[in-house]
Amino acid sequence: SDDPPSLLSGFRALRFDNSALRELKVDPVIGGPVRTVRGAHVARVLPSPVKNPQVVAVSDSALGLLDIKPSRLDEEDADVRRQLGEILCGNQPLQGAEPFAANYCGHQFGAFVGQLGDGAAMSLGEVVNAAAERWEVQLKGAGLTPFSRSADGRKVLRSSVREFLASEAMHALSVPTTRAAALIATESRVSRDPMYDGEFVEERCAVLVRLGRGFLRFGSFELCLPSESAPAPSLGLDKQVLWPLVDYAIERHFPRIHASFDSRSERAAAFLEQVARNTGSLVAAWQAVGFVHGVLNTDNMAITGDTIDYGPFGFMDAYDPDYVPNSSDAAGRYCYSAQPGVCAWNVERLADCLDSLLPDGAAQKAIRGYWETYEREHRERFRRKLGLLVVGESGDEELLRDFFDLLQRTGADFTNCFRALSREPLPLREKECWTPPQSFDAVLEYMLAQCATIESFEKRLAPRFHPNALARLRVLVETEPEKLAGYGLSEEVVRREMHRADRREKLSTLNPREKRLSDAEDWREWLCRYRLRLLRERRAVERRARQDMGATGSAGAAGAGGLEDACVGGAAQAEGSAMLEEEGECATLRSAVEIAAKRRVAVMNAANPFFILRQHIAARVIDCAEANDFSELLTVLQLLRRPYDEQGFSMTEKYAALPPDWSAGLQLT
Repeated sequence: SDDPPSLLSGFRALRFDNSALRELKVDPVIGGPVRTVRGAHVARVLPSPVKNPQVVAVSDSALGLLDIKPSRLDEEDADVRRQLGEILCGNQPLQGAEPFAANYCGHQFGAFVGQLGDGAAMSLGEVVNAAAERWEVQLKGAGLTPFSRSADGRKVLRSSVREFLASEAMHALSVPTTRAAALIATESRVSRDPMYDGEFVEERCAVLVRLGRGFLRFGSFELCLPSESAPAPSLGLDKQVLWPLVDYAIERHFPRIHASFDSRSERAAAFLEQVARNTGSLVAAWQAVGFVHGVLNTDNMAITGDTIDYGPFGFMDAYDPDYVPNSSDAAGRYCYSAQPGVCAWNVERLADCLDSLLPDGAAQKAIRGYWETYEREHRERFRRKLGLLVVGESGDEELLRDFFDLLQRTGADFTNCFRALSREPLPLREKECWTPPQSFDAVLEYMLAQCATIESFEKRLAPRFHPNALARLRVLVETEPEKLAGYGLSEEVVRREMHRADRREKLSTLNPREKRLSDAEDWREWLCRYRLRLLRERRAVERRARQDMGATGSAGAAGAGGLEDACVGGAAQAEGSAMLEEEGECATLRSAVEIAAKRRVAVMNAANPFFILRQHIAARVIDCAEANDFSELLTVLQLLRRPYDEQGFSMTEKYAALPPDWSAGLQLT
């Protein structure tokens, strides 16, 4: 071919190396009907054709993982774009690609459901790039597989747009994730019930080209799991199915473990602990950016510690520990505050699968590793978000906890309020830390502007249970809590809903003015505590600067008050400060404080994003895309690639301002 360098030539030049098909058990039937696949990890499949595929967006950085150079779609020749669409949707095969679908099981909402598998995703194989990194390439929405169950193997445009944007947004936020390389819209249509209300509509199909370090899930190891609730497809075939899968997973994804241990038992224990720690690190990253996955079943968790399968996910707007973006999760099993515990539970289920291979105590050690990693990284991430970088204090966790309580109580925006904390300077004096009600306080006013209106608050607190049902559940919680399990509920879930109802009732007694006055008082008190904490950060910087200057013993006494006593009060104050008589010393301290202050702002602004993929923004992109206008998709993609950078007033107003009241409680699928 005489193609100039382009996306098309880049994809045609890919060289696949398909380790899964070489080393795992492959079902002898290619494609075929939906069925139980016993004794195999994967099944070969063939993509089903779609009508008029059109590549509407690509991610340059994701394509770079395959060594494909960036190229503007709108500058590509029309015929090249057409051929590219045909290849990336699966209509035309790529040389060396060998499509297959993976077999796996899953615990869904706490119950084992047996075989699931890739019902709409097909792996083309693995590409090893110039950096010797191995990336698995998948087409999501390319047609039926043996694991499609009652579905059609297709994905619609709205869900594909969301996964495309979310994948690249999470990468830019430094959250481990699968990647989205390209989005292909088609003219094929399928029938869907988008609101799960029985109203079916015809929707456009799309195909997503996604990349991952691998797509092995916790559920991949459940193929042989004994369970009373559902049959596993390879029950009794541990040696033929489970053991080779463990060997492959370790050699492919954890080569150091493979090289460090000789026995399968030792390797399995080290593998489980590393997966547990990877998962703990991932969940801490989710919590720090307010991301809620929405459906943390064991089949939606990757052993690589990457975020996988963006379904009914959401980024929190107003802080709500009970935030659930999934309309199918009325009990809130997978809410924001539950994610750490649920993922620990999923690690325990993975340990159950490996039980026959693990030495005594390995499962408990892995769970300890999960919590150690999660708690350490959570603490460190939120220290950076608060900008407490110089000294650690025992009261810092309480300060953060009270900040969360304040956000929840006032309905304040999680992302914007954390970002605004970097506007606080390091105070010079203690009296600067308190702002009387009659004085203007810019940060306080901004925080108040981020608080929910009563209308949006009430929408977010909308009841998940009928009032009569909740009244009966209240009685059961207090008298016969053991009966709740019969309704598929736990005491925690019911008490959470009771708390929401109580907050709703309290809110109904307030008018907007009363809420603002109450919010202002609460924010003023917390900001005073925060500023006092920043003052101690400043004084710690000054102490270190004095030590670096080789200060004498007399410095300690003068240092207690900081620069306000020695460098800002003129000759009268300076008289009693022998340590700081020289102007040069004052300048050195000021310089140290200025450097610390600039570093603090930089660290905070690199930990607190300015732009996130809010639900109402995703909804707007989807509306435009369904009208065949992809310009908004490309605009939002560019913003999400640089989530920490401020982009000017107009972009801030449109994409980073407080969401409109109508979007409160918005759930997308």
